[in-house]
Amino acid sequence: RLVLAGDHCQLPPSVQSFEAEKRGLSLSLYGRLVKLGVEPFFLDTQFRAHPKLMEFCGKMIYDGRLKSGVDASMRPVLQGFEWPRPSVPVAFVEMAGGER
Repeated sequence: RLVLAGDHCQLPPSVQSFEAEKRGLSLSLYGRLVKLGVEPFFLDTQFRAHPKLMEFCGKMIYDGRLKSGVDASMRPVLQGFEWPRPSVPVAFVEMAGGER
């Protein structure tokens, strides 16, 4: 018996080679297994992200089935950053310049 832990709903691999994409490497191992009919076992509780961030992912990606295993008080907001909405500890911030 083989157990693999992963998530076929995560972002796919970034493939820059046409040859690699042609050979199917733009689909993750987990995505390939699900496509072949392997039924995934869904772990429904996450313990890393802030509950507000998890709430968005849970609704948009996991059809509301994902739950948070942490309380918001366990994930305090970062100090030194002026949050656009203090009650929502998630912000999309535009950055000038390119990647390094």
